[in-house]
Amino acid sequence: MDKHLPPPLVVVVKDMAYSRREFLAQFKLFAKQRQYHVHNNQLSLALKNFIVDAQGLENTSAQVVIKLNNAHNRNIGALSIPRLSVNFEFAHCSRVEQIAFIKQFDLSFRRGGG
Repeated sequence: MDKHLPPPLVVVVKDMAYSRREFLAQFKLFAKQRQYHVHNNQLSLALKNFIVDAQGLENTSAQVVIKLNNAHNRNIGALSIPRLSVNFEFAHCSRVEQIAFIKQFDLSFRRGGG
């Protein structure tokens, strides 16, 4: 295998305190004007014009598919916190592109905690 080629598919899993509705509303803000598609519990987003590497080049084949899976709410006393298992499937992305995307995603989805 050529060491310069990115891995064909990398999966990152996050357990998030969001309902599906909340996640989709925040994702719309995160994606801004970029094109993405939602089909059932799956979002797909081309990373073209999203991440530019250190040399200023765009990887036009890079994409991420985000799969949403409802999990049981987390209950703490009378408080019930929604949970969503979110799988990110990166295709044709370098490690740098994956890290940059997740960093931007995490910043956008961060909630204030006091």
